[in-house]
Amino acid sequence: PTNHLDMRTKKILKEALRNFEGTLLVVSHDRDFLDGLVETLYEVRGHHLTQHDGDIYRFLEKRKLESLTDLERKGRAGGSARRPEEDAPDNGDGPLSYEERKRRRNRVKNLENRIARLEEEIHALENEQQRMEDLLAAPETYDGDLNALGKAYGQLKNELEQKTEKWGELVEELGRRSSKLPVRPDDRPGGDA
Repeated sequence: PTNHLDMRTKKILKEALRNFEGTLLVVSHDRDFLDGLVETLYEVRGHHLTQHDGDIYRFLEKRKLESLTDLERKGRAGGSARRPEEDAPDNGDGPLSYEERKRRRNRVKNLENRIARLEEEIHALENEQQRMEDLLAAPETYDGDLNALGKAYGQLKNELEQKTEKWGELVEELGRRSSKLPVRPDDRPGGDA
């Protein structure tokens, strides 16, 4: 999921994925995120998988749609009513109980909150890092101990690296847990295209 990411983080993630030399499978409804990132789209509708060659805008043009939200609306309007158990992940154990669905959603919400807090901490650390870099770039303007500043800068970089690594782990876990949640009609994205 990218809807919890700020624009800067989303841009960094997209660039990192673009630079990856392997094959990626990206699941997203965010057309701006997909633009320039994907060469082939796979549409999953019902129990069918359809391959579309080209980028997201070619897909939308071919389907005569303005956005992925239109596709979702079109699917809901033309689709038949689904029973909740049809949306449960097929793990061989049958449909999930209400309590299990609630427990899984609570875990996902907890992860989203932890990620949001980490993003705030990372943002604050990045601001402090920039402030320190500005001081280190112009030492004549700094009236304190430059050695202490350099040491503090090193510690800050380590903390920032650790928090960024933890953020990546949590985002990965969120992706795994989100993919295991059953999809209910009220959970589907509406305006996040």
